[in-house]
Amino acid sequence: MADYQLRARIPHELADEVKAVIETINESVPGAEATFSTVARYALQDYAKRFHPKIKGETLFLELPIKDLKKEQLEVISKALQDINSVVKTADVERVKMEIENKILSEEIAELMAARKAVKGGENNE
Repeated sequence: MADYQLRARIPHELADEVKAVIETINESVPGAEATFSTVARYALQDYAKRFHPKIKGETLFLELPIKDLKKEQLEVISKALQDINSVVKTADVERVKMEIENKILSEEIAELMAARKAVKGGENNE
């Protein structure tokens, strides 16, 4: 299949966000060579999977806003993902489960640091 070259205009803000993502990928993943082209190609493939009439309905997509969730809520989601993974094993379920577990660990670290700070603050007051 021959390639098709695509040109598109995007807002500067979006271009800056994409540049930041590309830099993060290239810095954090050894051997990564992310470019605008690879990001655009992935985004178009993802869009086609989600919205193309011939493909739509074959896969479910779910957005989970986890930014403000507490540790207990994240643990419930993690358990649900574990149950889903026992039925349908996919890289996406594994990836999301790992992201949730990392957020849980971050919450636990923050709790420990706050407790440690409180203990040290109490020692200084004595």
